[in-house]
Amino acid sequence: MLDDTYVFDANTTSWKQVAGGLTPPARTSAAATFVPGVGVVMSGGWGNPCCVTTLNDVHVWNGTGWAPVASTVIGDPLRAVPTLANHSMAWDADRNALIVTGGFLTSWHTPNAETWYVTLAKSAAGTWQAGWSLASGIGCQAAAGSPPDAVVHQGAMMAFDAVAGKQVFFGGEDPDDVFLAYGNTVECQ
Repeated sequence: MLDDTYVFDANTTSWKQVAGGLTPPARTSAAATFVPGVGVVMSGGWGNPCCVTTLNDVHVWNGTGWAPVASTVIGDPLRAVPTLANHSMAWDADRNALIVTGGFLTSWHTPNAETWYVTLAKSAAGTWQAGWSLASGIGCQAAAGSPPDAVVHQGAMMAFDAVAGKQVFFGGEDPDDVFLAYGNTVECQ
């Protein structure tokens, strides 16, 4: 498990190791996505030693350095931000929020059945803050041409289809048998 950061140079088609800011702790199975106007946002994963601790931290890479993000749950003040690993995250430009879903809550592969909308804002002091709100009313169906399996399986990869306004998931694994992989595509909105 490493805590290094690499950037890809499309002109030279090569990777370069970089450093800057407060380096997040080493981890595996984190989720990350690009957010316009913010940078690359990374959340959760399993910490070091591997797979014992499930993390609930958020960090932003702005192209030159990492910065921690202070996170709170909105609308449920007694609840902590969820610990998540092997989860999916995508940017929803329509909602101006990250969609965070799936994965595991613990190193014992306890499935996460919740979907969160995470909004990002900079404080007056220039630090990033994230507000986590539980999503509700989301319906899912198998995509056209996909096996008739409308389940978003643990570890499925997600992207947001801005034209259709849908979350699109592919694949995943069985939480009780990580060697059983799925090949279905599911659309949710």
